[in-house]
Amino acid sequence: MITLSWIALALTGCGDERVCGMEMELYEPIADECLGTCGKVTGPRNTDFVISSEALGPMSKGRTDGSGEAEFCLERLYPPGEYDLYTAAPDATCDEPSTTLEIRPFGWAWGLDKPIEALTEVPWVPEVTGLDDDPVLAPDPESWDSMVVSMPSVTDYQGRKLLYYSGRNRAEFYGLGVAEEQPDGSFQRLTDYSLFHTDEIGSAEGDWNYFSQNTPEIVNRDDEELWLYYNGDVLNNRLSIGAATSTDPVNFEQHESNPLFSIQDIVRAEERGNSVAHASIVQRDGVYEMWFATGTLWLGYALSTDGVEWTPYCELPIFEGLGTWDLGLVKAPEVIYEDGLYWMTFSGCDKGCYQVGWAVSADGIRWATHPDPIIPASGDGSWNSVATQGAEIEVDGDTWRFWYAGSDGETTSVGVVEAERP
Repeated sequence: MITLSWIALALTGCGDERVCGMEMELYEPIADECLGTCGKVTGPRNTDFVISSEALGPMSKGRTDGSGEAEFCLERLYPPGEYDLYTAAPDATCDEPSTTLEIRPFGWAWGLDKPIEALTEVPWVPEVTGLDDDPVLAPDPESWDSMVVSMPSVTDYQGRKLLYYSGRNRAEFYGLGVAEEQPDGSFQRLTDYSLFHTDEIGSAEGDWNYFSQNTPEIVNRDDEELWLYYNGDVLNNRLSIGAATSTDPVNFEQHESNPLFSIQDIVRAEERGNSVAHASIVQRDGVYEMWFATGTLWLGYALSTDGVEWTPYCELPIFEGLGTWDLGLVKAPEVIYEDGLYWMTFSGCDKGCYQVGWAVSADGIRWATHPDPIIPASGDGSWNSVATQGAEIEVDGDTWRFWYAGSDGETTSVGVVEAERP
């Protein structure tokens, strides 16, 4: 808590020493952008005042009481930055600020160190190799995933490299599968069935995950436990995000609080479609950060201390399409935190024309975006010729791998491309 006295001005300045001699105390002089701040003004008794900033304009107003004090709160949320605050009568202008307010990006109150300055350009764009390679995991014509193997999520768990994916046959039902890397670099399925069956997870018609399960996100908790986030469908594309936990790659137990995140958790949910899906989760400094997509094809952001209860960012969306190759429609965020920055792949366009784009952020909220896809559809009739999407990022020293789904218009498979970080 700090208190800064206003320098009393002579008749030059605001022209009235009474209204420029107020003191302002901010209860939180460094504030999270989503929490705001309040404070106290001390000055002449029974005097109207306005708190303002040259950059932001009027921010609050009030009137001191008979003792010359008044409490105030900023009237709305403001973007990150450092702002000089002035206190004066409504029709006065003062030359010297009362105090300085520093607004930090959402997450500061949670203990996340995020810079105020946003990136204005992308510092590095991957030049990927391997687009012509065969997929590492393709549909099995004799299995439950005979048409689609998609949305890969990889982890190294207790010395095993695991690839989780969503799959389906000709029916609309999506399920989740897992494969393990073999010594020769190929991947072998660990089951011949989807991990979650509605009978096994006790779902009944109308439950949040009854119709299908899709877009897995595997989170390795200290190599002791796996958390598998995924979206469930209650029918008609009403998607929510839930989780299941396990200490082995196959046998998961559904979390008792499922679904953990739904459209009702978002501010002004009635404007945001009816779905949330495709969680991408980063664990940093004791906080879980989640990026997600919605049924209206934009991206949001939320925080949690336990990975179960989530607080969404106060202003959404945080990311929309460029409006060029992606048609202004985006989904499937995949984010990592590396070298003090957030790096994101996203899928842009719409059904049947997705490609993978690239964006970078200093705070996970405000993004600089590369203008072209980094994993384009090949267009040559091969397995990834029609669409690419869902590219998970894996960093191995200077080698960055992108596990992605590619489609030829009939079937979908999982492949991997690489880029060398300079």
